[in-house]
Amino acid sequence: MTITNASRLSAKKFPALDDFRLIAVILVVANHTRSADGEFLWLLTVLRRVSVPFFIMVSGYFLARGSWRSTGKFLTRTAMLYGVGVLLYLPLNYYAGQLSPDFIRRVIFDGSFYHLWYLPALLLGTPIAYYLSCFRPQAAIPIAGALYLIGLGGESYYGLVSNIPVLSAFYNGIFQVFDYTRNGLFYVPLFLLLGAAGIVFSRRTSVIGFLCSLAALVVEALLLHRSGIQRHDSMYFFFPFLMVFLFSLLLEANQGERRSLRQLSTVVYLIHPWCLVLVRGAAKIVGLTGLLVENTIVLFILVLVSSFLLSQMLLLLQPPRPVQTGRAWIELDRAALRHNIQQLQSILPEGCALMPAVKANAYGHGAVLVAKELNRLGIMAFCVATVTEGAELRRGGIKGEILVLGYTHPEQFPMLRRYRLTQSMTDMTAPRERVQIAPCSRTYSMTTMSKTYPTKPVQL
Repeated sequence: MTITNASRLSAKKFPALDDFRLIAVILVVANHTRSADGEFLWLLTVLRRVSVPFFIMVSGYFLARGSWRSTGKFLTRTAMLYGVGVLLYLPLNYYAGQLSPDFIRRVIFDGSFYHLWYLPALLLGTPIAYYLSCFRPQAAIPIAGALYLIGLGGESYYGLVSNIPVLSAFYNGIFQVFDYTRNGLFYVPLFLLLGAAGIVFSRRTSVIGFLCSLAALVVEALLLHRSGIQRHDSMYFFFPFLMVFLFSLLLEANQGERRSLRQLSTVVYLIHPWCLVLVRGAAKIVGLTGLLVENTIVLFILVLVSSFLLSQMLLLLQPPRPVQTGRAWIELDRAALRHNIQQLQSILPEGCALMPAVKANAYGHGAVLVAKELNRLGIMAFCVATVTEGAELRRGGIKGEILVLGYTHPEQFPMLRRYRLTQSMTDMTAPRERVQIAPCSRTYSMTTMSKTYPTKPVQL
């Protein structure tokens, strides 16, 4: 199997993700023009909710690829987009009589308009995911998963927990702040971190896992719907499992580039409620409400087409951006990598093991990508140049020993312990610096170069 590394490493070249963005935004429009009469149509509504977790996972994936360094810029862009959305829908808020004292609370926590909840949720959930990923990397997903389970109690399983006085009081307190537990505290962190993990299974595993989790979700949703205990229908136990396998399939399928679709889906998501209002208003004016509005399929098509046309017109108003078409790229062949590893291992002396150097982003090939493949091949030791590179590998889920070859400033010693890194001693002052800087209760793994490398050179 060939991995086109350029498409893996560049945030601009993820066509499968961009293609599914378009599908996801169509699902959002369908969800907002739906008629939930009948169990089958209601079930389709549940399945259409994969769109928002997908958007969140994409954000987490790209944030983690930059070691979360662009988190500040991401939050700034999200806040600006949300500000535009709030201003855009103020006329509708005023028309609907929603500019009450409670409006400020909804702007901060729930979104000023029904589809905008996603943006303040990101503004709250992203710092939580960032903290968990950077300072509690091993426990990040379990903690976020626990928050998600708490959120389930205020959503699909509310009818069960509301019968317990303590839990009922707990969730009633939450609902004084949030309208739903589908928010930045209970919902967003898990999907951000699942996207950040970038888990890629084999295609067979992904397909089987997707189908099994989809079947489990359908059964869960139908049972909950028939029981009548749901407060809302956005959170289900099997939803995260479904999204992990779906995201794995999409990551495995990336080739090429679809930047225009990415921009188009964002604008459609932002403006489609306005198009829904305009279609309903126009239908009322011409006296065709029964045909154009009460017919869900016709309404969906009209809103979708008008949203795409208006979005395309708005995008055409943008100044043209130079398009970079690369003449060169890197392709990594897993079979060739496996062959090379086997050849090197076959000529190593007894008692020696490979410790590949994946510093400088694996010399431009993608450190996490290469190290993950080497982990699958049984390689459990790696070299990096800096403690930051080692931390990036750990956040990418790399297992085994990670040796930092270069000098580490004493102020960064806590990172050695946090990410379980081994520091090479570049001079004999390093142990003394460690004692002076580090608390006695903490230990740090250090090694001398003579311990790491054999005294006799190995002829390869």
